[in-house]
Amino acid sequence: EKLARKKLTSKRSVTKRIFDTAAAIFNACKYVAGGVAATYRALRQLSSYSASDWKVKRKEWWVVAKDVMHHYWVGTKLLWTEVKVASKYVRKSLGGKALSRRERMQLTRTTA
Repeated sequence: EKLARKKLTSKRSVTKRIFDTAAAIFNACKYVAGGVAATYRALRQLSSYSASDWKVKRKEWWVVAKDVMHHYWVGTKLLWTEVKVASKYVRKSLGGKALSRRERMQLTRTTA
């Protein structure tokens, strides 16, 4: 415990802070450069598509978009149901009654 407290309160030297800041700036620049390069490659690839390629790609993207939206729709309905059930458990608990193990586990899962 003392070691953990000491670690949290220890001060870093000025050179260490400068080095850490420079490393963070370098990593951020590397991240941005990677994103720019990936965007450039993607735009070059997209610009090389013919009309028939675009038609095929649009169909693929539509299928993927529908799958993602379906996933979120089902997840939202499930979350709403879990919240409704969990609110009943909260009312039960606030009323002074003990929750069963299953009820406690579901309440924890929903509120986590």
